[in-house]
Amino acid sequence: MSHVGGDVFVHADNNRWTDNKVGTDDDRVIQTKPAEITTQFAFIAAEAEMARLMKEDPAYAKRCLDAAVNCFNWCVKSVDKYTAAIYGSAIVASVELYKATENQTYRDFAYKMADKMILLQVSSEKKEPLQGFFRSSEKGDDFYQEIFQGDNPLIGLCKLITAFPERDNHKYVEAVKLYSCRYLQFISERNAFALVPYGVYMERQGGDRNVGKYCYRYFMHPEQEWWVGINANIAGKAVGLLMASRILNDPSLAVIAQRQLDWILGTNPFGVSSMMGVGYSHPGIPMTYVNTKIFSPATPYIPGAVINGIGGDRNDMPDLFPGSWQTCEYWTPMICYTLWLMAELSAK
Repeated sequence: MSHVGGDVFVHADNNRWTDNKVGTDDDRVIQTKPAEITTQFAFIAAEAEMARLMKEDPAYAKRCLDAAVNCFNWCVKSVDKYTAAIYGSAIVASVELYKATENQTYRDFAYKMADKMILLQVSSEKKEPLQGFFRSSEKGDDFYQEIFQGDNPLIGLCKLITAFPERDNHKYVEAVKLYSCRYLQFISERNAFALVPYGVYMERQGGDRNVGKYCYRYFMHPEQEWWVGINANIAGKAVGLLMASRILNDPSLAVIAQRQLDWILGTNPFGVSSMMGVGYSHPGIPMTYVNTKIFSPATPYIPGAVINGIGGDRNDMPDLFPGSWQTCEYWTPMICYTLWLMAELSAK
């Protein structure tokens, strides 16, 4: 299912505390429609991993694995149009299912998805300094970008290469190298904080961050109805860069990954940390909803929570937007990818 609360008719119209009594006016709506496909594949990966981790409880492990397999079968039948985001998340899910079952069907599906995804990679324009990023689909000049689901194309390819070292993975290694070095590393070297990008565009953007015929941004457009800070994006890309660093034996990529965590914890133009209780906290208690009395009692201060993070203005310059939900809201993807990044950095 999609979610409880959140959006029903307009953004956040059901995002509120309740009296915890069924049938009263403040009940929150359950969205029983299916979540988007990338979320389904994330569910599959999580359930497959839990099946492996919970082997000492066979009944629970089987329940997790059954959920993963059933959802996978539903996804394969339901997707009629793949994008780079879906290909990447499908690779992650398939690799985890293979680890849980050793069923070659999932391995073969992962390679099928990888083959289709790398066809979307911008890699043939040798005169262009910026390369390696992915088109969203086969048609048009819309390029893959993601704010809260990490970087599944990069993470998926890295998981594939690592899971099956006996295979000829040369072309996937080259795709990882191109994406990591000619895209993420290239743009990270164009700012003092080694910040990785949010996305690439064909059309001119505010701030005029141009490379050859392309433009790029570090932050989402603040004039959109919905936008948030970049913590999950940079932490997710950093997780992929650490995986790529090991595959390519390139320590410089691990350094860039570390710099993303540094940004989250305070090495940024404002010297503020996005993690509650660590460093100098981001200004404004999350969130603006407190001021409009939507949440009563107010959202508490939670040590260790990670907020959405610094956003950008129209010219793609960093902006705090103190107290706003866009930058100061606690949100699971931000803590998820920050925790994952710290775990990867701590791995031997």
